[in-house]
Amino acid sequence: MNSLSRPIVGVLVCLLVSRSLASFRMTNEVLLADPDSVNFREHHKSPMPDKEPYYLLNITSFGTLLGDDIAWATKNIPLFESANSTLDLVYYFRWRTYYRHIHATNRSDEIKWVVTEFAPNVPWAGDYNTINCAAGHHMTEGSWLRDGDYMQSYAKWWTLPEARHNYYYWWAHALAENVNKGNFFTEATVQGLIQMYKAQFFSYANGTVPAGSNSAFDIINDCLWNVPGNEGQEGSISGEGCRTLIQSLMFGEAQALGDLFALVGDNEGSSEMHLEADRWAKRVFALWNENISSFDTLRAPHPPPPPPPPLPPMPTGWELLPTHNGTFCCDQSPCANGHSTFLFEGSATRDVCVSKCLTNRRCAFVTFDDMGNWCFNAEFCNTTNPFAGPDPLHTVFTWKRPQAHHTQTPASTATEASATFAGVRELASLTSPWYFRVIKPTTPSAATYAAAWETAFDPEGLAAPFGLRTAEFRHPQYFCDIQRPKPGNGCCHWNGPMWPFETAKAISAAIYALNTFAAGDIPALTGDRLWTMLWQYTQAHTSTWRLVDVHSGDFIQNLSKSAAAPFLLPGTNNAWIAESGCADDTGGYDGPAWTDEAEQGYWYNHATFNDLVLSGVVGVRPTLHRSGTVAVVVNPLIPARTLPWWTADGILLGGKIVSVRYCMYLCYYTTQTCSVPYAMCSASMRAVVLLTSEAHTGLMSMERTTVDIMASKRLSMVLW
Repeated sequence: MNSLSRPIVGVLVCLLVSRSLASFRMTNEVLLADPDSVNFREHHKSPMPDKEPYYLLNITSFGTLLGDDIAWATKNIPLFESANSTLDLVYYFRWRTYYRHIHATNRSDEIKWVVTEFAPNVPWAGDYNTINCAAGHHMTEGSWLRDGDYMQSYAKWWTLPEARHNYYYWWAHALAENVNKGNFFTEATVQGLIQMYKAQFFSYANGTVPAGSNSAFDIINDCLWNVPGNEGQEGSISGEGCRTLIQSLMFGEAQALGDLFALVGDNEGSSEMHLEADRWAKRVFALWNENISSFDTLRAPHPPPPPPPPLPPMPTGWELLPTHNGTFCCDQSPCANGHSTFLFEGSATRDVCVSKCLTNRRCAFVTFDDMGNWCFNAEFCNTTNPFAGPDPLHTVFTWKRPQAHHTQTPASTATEASATFAGVRELASLTSPWYFRVIKPTTPSAATYAAAWETAFDPEGLAAPFGLRTAEFRHPQYFCDIQRPKPGNGCCHWNGPMWPFETAKAISAAIYALNTFAAGDIPALTGDRLWTMLWQYTQAHTSTWRLVDVHSGDFIQNLSKSAAAPFLLPGTNNAWIAESGCADDTGGYDGPAWTDEAEQGYWYNHATFNDLVLSGVVGVRPTLHRSGTVAVVVNPLIPARTLPWWTADGILLGGKIVSVRYCMYLCYYTTQTCSVPYAMCSASMRAVVLLTSEAHTGLMSMERTTVDIMASKRLSMVLW
C-alpha cells in the first residue's frame, strides 16, 4: 500500500520553547493532519470549520479596515492584529487590493479564476488581462486564502497553451508554496500540473520562451543570456547578458519541480530535475564578481543560435575551425581589403569541395555551406573579408587542411568577443540566489555570499532612506524617476527606483536566510534589519510617500478626493502604493514619491505583502510530506522589543485552522480565552498555550513539550 493512502491515526505536537527574548524559535515540527478523513492522495478540498473560522480574534473588529469586503474576507483571509497599527492597516488594505485583482473567467472548465497585475485592461496582457511577470507573487500571496479554487484555477491557467508568456516567472516555486500548506492540491492534480509545466520549463531554459524575447542559451559561457525586460526589469544598469536573476530563477524552478515530483512519488522525474537544478546552481555561482563582492551580470554578445546537427566526419586530419563572432573568414588574399578572392568558388558537394582543395597545392582551407552546397577553396583565412553566406551561423563551416602550409594571418586573426562583468551591485542580483534558495548552509563560500547582504543596508549601496534601491547609489548611472515629465525621466526604469516587486523578493529572501542559517552565520542580516526592510515597505503604503501626477509632474496633495478614497483609512491619505518610485530624498531626488500611471494602489498587484507578515512576523512555515502530513515550524523573526505582541488567526494548514499568539510578556494578554496568572508575567520566560478545543485550554509549561491532540478538529497555537 502506498504511504499516501494510509489513514492518519493521530496528531503529535512537539514544541521546544526558547527562553531568549530576542529570538523565539520552535525548533521541532508541529505535525498537522485531520485524523479521520483526508490525505494528500484523496482529498480535493480541506474540511472547513462549521463555525466562523476564527478562534482568538473577531473579524467585526476590523470592519473599518475591510469595508465592503468583509464578507469575502471572512471566508478567505487569516486575521492579524499587532502592536503596530500601521502594519495592521496595510495588511488588510493589501487583502482588499488582492481581492480586486481576482477575476472570474466565466469558462465552462475548471479554470474559474485568474489573478491580474493591473485592474484596468492593458494592451500587453493576454486573455483575461493576465500577465505572467508577477504570477509567482500572485500565487504565493494567494496560497494563504482558504478558498482553494482561486489558486487551483490560476495555477492551471499558466500551463495552458493559450496563456500568454511575456516574461520569465517562477510558477513551480510558487506552486510549492501552495502545495506545502496541505489544503487543496491532490496528488493527481499536482502530477498533472508539473508534467504540463515541465516542457514549458525547458522552453524557458533554452530561450525559446518568451516568444520573440531575444533570450538564448549561451553555450560559450554556459548560461542563459537574457535582456532585463524579459524579467520585468527594464533599464537595469547591468544590461544584457548572463544575469544572476534568471539563472537563480531557473534553479528555483528546477528545484521546486524536483521536490514536487518526489512528493507525488515520481523518483525518475525528481532525479532529472534535481540534476538540472545542480547545473543551474553552478551557473549562478559563476556570476560571483570578486571585485565588487556581489553576484553580477556577465555582459556578453548575444549568443548564436544552437548549431545544426553535426556533419559526417571529414577525412582524417582535417581541423574544423571555430567561428569568429559568427562569421567565417577564408579568403585568397593574405591581408586584402575590400574584396574576396578564392582559389575556387562555386556549387559543389562537400566531397567534391574537399577533392578540389587536395588537388591544389596552394589550398589550405575549405569553407562549405552544407545547406546550399556551396564551396570555397582558399589559401589564407583572414578577418578582413569574412565570409558572409546566406546563413553562416547555421550552415557554413571551415576546415583546415592537414599539414597546410598557410595559417590564419596573425595580424587579422579573429577572436571571440570577451565577456566581462557589468560591475554593479543590484538588488535582484543580491537577493535572487537567496529567494530561490540556491545558497544553503552547506554551500561552499556561503559566508562570502552572505556578507553581500551588507550592501542592502549601506547608504551608498541599496539602502535609501525610505526603502530598497534597485541599484547602488554610488554607481554613476544611478537615477531615480521623480516627476516623470521632467527631461530624462521615464517609466519602468530599474536603475535606482524602489520597486515593490523586488522589495518583496528581498524581504522573502531574508526570511529564508534567517530561517535556514544558524544565528550569527549572516552577521549582515538580523531580525532588526528584517524589520527595517518590512517597516519601510509598510510605510510606502502611507502618506509618507507622495504621488506624482504623471501628466503635470505635480504632487497630488489629497487622495481622499480621488478614486482611491474607499480604500483610505477615514480622514487620512493612508493605504496606497504604485508600481515604482524613488525612496531617496537627497542628492536632487525629491522623494519619497511614486511615479506611475497606476495612480492608486488598488489598481496594481505586482508583489507580495501579507505573505511576508505571515511567514516572517508570525513565522509560519509549513511543509507537506509524502505521507500526507503537514509539518509546521513557527519561528517569529521580528524582535519582541520592536513588535511586543501580535495574533494571527484563521490560518488553514493541513485542513486545520491554526491560530498563533505572541507576547513579549505574559501579562500583555489577559483576555478570557488567553488569561494567565499575573505572577507568571516575567521577562525571562514564555509559555505555549494549545487551544485544542473551545472547551479545553491547556497550558504548556517549559518542561512539558509533548501534547497528544489526536481527537482535536482544530489546532490553535498561542505563543508567548
